[in-house]
Formats: sequence, structure tokens, C-alpha cells
Amino acid sequence: MNRTRLLVRLGLAAFIAAMLAGPGAAVFPSTLRWGAWAACPRGTTPAPERFRASYGRPGETQVRFLCVAPDGSGEDHTGMAMAGLWAMYFVGGTVLLSLLGLRAGTRAATAATPAAPRSVPPEVVEAARKLHWSGRTISAIKLVREASGMGLKEAKDWVVALPQHPPSPPAAAPATTSPELRAPADRLRELERLRDAALITADEYAAKRSEILAEL
Repeated sequence: MNRTRLLVRLGLAAFIAAMLAGPGAAVFPSTLRWGAWAACPRGTTPAPERFRASYGRPGETQVRFLCVAPDGSGEDHTGMAMAGLWAMYFVGGTVLLSLLGLRAGTRAATAATPAAPRSVPPEVVEAARKLHWSGRTISAIKLVREASGMGLKEAKDWVVALPQHPPSPPAAAPATTSPELRAPADRLRELERLRDAALITADEYAAKRSEILAEL
């Protein structure tokens, strides 16, 4: 743990404990009972009370903590009771502030960890690239958000990272050779196959054969 942070937490816990054990106990004297472990000897009974001092201002009351013995006599141990109460508040405050610091550190670490990129369908990638290249970046961001569930900033960064050049056109498929461009020998063999399979008549075979031979 960072030393400065530790000192700050300890100082803050000490200040809060002092406020609760001092002014807090003056408002709620019964809380002094929690400090009886440090103030009252064994066999005595803790007895916090309010009293009016003869030298005080009219109407002003003060708080004291008595440890009453079995014979009814009581000794004032207000200072020790406040010290015990302060120690309890200090330990509790230190633990609480440490837990809050750990929680804040965990949240910060989680926020600093980059999220795994969400998958975007290939067709959406292509559409977003075209929109971005044509200057319609907002439309591209909206499209990506709808398809992937990204946040606004995440989708914007994703779209801006796309290449700005237009997508390469798909490679042209090899042209299929027309039957008319095939070699005459192949065409004649195909013609004979059709005749033998009874798919064309003898007259159609003869006419087409004459055409092929005329091209030679």
C-alpha cells in the first residue's frame, strides 16, 4: 500500500474518531459505555450521566462517566472512557476506509482493463467501411452499434480505425467458354453424344454438323 495513502487514511480515521468520541459523546452520553473496557475496573458498573456544573453558564450541562463500585461510591473516569471510545472508533474507521480504498482500487483496475473487441459480422464490416469511406461516418457508427451492441465511443473508435480507401472489388470470375468458341472437334463430339442419346433428331444432327464443318 502507498505510504502516503496509508497516512491519509490513518489521519482521517483519527479525526473522525476524535469527533465521535468527543462532541459525539457529549450529544449521546450513552455511547461512553462502549469505552468502559478501558475506564472501569472489574466489579464496577459504568454510569454515564449529564450534570449541571455550579460554575457553568445557566442552563448548560456537561457529561461525565462514572464507575460505580458495589458500595455505591463512584469515580469519574470520563477521560479514560473517551480514550477507549476513541480507540474503538479509530480501529473501525481504519478498517472501513481500507475496505473502501480496496473497492475503489478494484473498480479503477477494472475500468483500466481494455474490453475484448466485440465481433462484428463481415457484412456489417463491409457496409460500415463503405459508409465511412463515403463520408457517412455517423451512419456507420449506428450500424455497428446495432449489430454488435458496442457503446457509442467504442463504436466510434472502431469505425474510425477502418481503412478509408474503398474496398477492393471482388476478383472477376474466369469467363466460361462459350460453346461456339470451343474447338470444332469438341463440338462435333458433343453433337454426336446428343444424337446417340436421342436428344436431337438425325436432321438436326446433320444440319448442325454441316454448320460446324462450314466454319473450318
